[in-house]
Amino acid sequence: MAGPRFVHLHNHSEYSLLDGAIRVKDLAETAKTMGMSAVALTDHGNLFGAIPFFKAAVDAGVKPIIGMETYVAEGGIAERGRVPGQSRSDHLTLLVRNEEGYRNLIKLSSIAYLEGFYYRPRVDYELLARYRGGLVAMSGCLQGAVARLLLADRRKEAAELCERLVSIFGPGAFYLEMQNHGIPEELAVIPRIAKLAADTGLPTVATNDCHFLKAEDHRAHDVLLCLQTGKELDDPARALRSNPETYFKSPEQMGELFAEHPRSLESTLAIAEMCDFRLPEGEQLLPRFPIPQPYASAKDYLEHLVMESLPKRV
Repeated sequence: MAGPRFVHLHNHSEYSLLDGAIRVKDLAETAKTMGMSAVALTDHGNLFGAIPFFKAAVDAGVKPIIGMETYVAEGGIAERGRVPGQSRSDHLTLLVRNEEGYRNLIKLSSIAYLEGFYYRPRVDYELLARYRGGLVAMSGCLQGAVARLLLADRRKEAAELCERLVSIFGPGAFYLEMQNHGIPEELAVIPRIAKLAADTGLPTVATNDCHFLKAEDHRAHDVLLCLQTGKELDDPARALRSNPETYFKSPEQMGELFAEHPRSLESTLAIAEMCDFRLPEGEQLLPRFPIPQPYASAKDYLEHLVMESLPKRV
């Protein structure tokens, strides 16, 4: 009997710096080996790995889905006044559907670093509404706003936030994300997410928060997190530890974890089907800058700028 059909949509590569430990080539090849038709890359707050990942996936024969796990500043990206390290930033998973979505995700990532950076690259709901086109959103892990509100028994607020996210991304482009790494809070929130989905009519989607490739890579990933935090492995007080379940699981393993929520597995295929973007190859996509009068070409204007600035450099 064939196992469940499933694709991984929440993965962190080496480009989730000092957090992810999956090489993009290995990510693509393992997805192919496991019989997956597609695979996504959703690094923390950045698109650094998008192009090498895309090429690796195409070479491996699986559909690449470019994405990002972004940080959404609860009070807006201008907020800086809270205690350092405690500014509320909720996770939200974004996936590219088409060229418009890719351009918008580039915009969001750039703004997150250039304007929203405060301990981490952040966006806010206003920016999401401005650059929403061509994107699919998933509600994220335990650090996502929906899970956080449900765990706090703030169900009405969670439903209102879902309504807001649907209004931003559009019907059919927002999913309630379910994860199961054996964490007590996850086990507590899964039925609440299912209830919220039933009440709102929103679809659920199953993901694994993949940070390393194989189960046996767990200790190496734990060492990586120690490098990130400046802690030692045997420090009993260190807060950030690697979860042994955050590896790239097979469809069969995911099927067992979400046996009671088969539609959440099917949703991975539906999302993979709607995400259909290919990076243009062999084209130079350089920005075009207006050339002021009386300069006839960019070369002439560049020469003028060089000669104008030369005395300041001497």
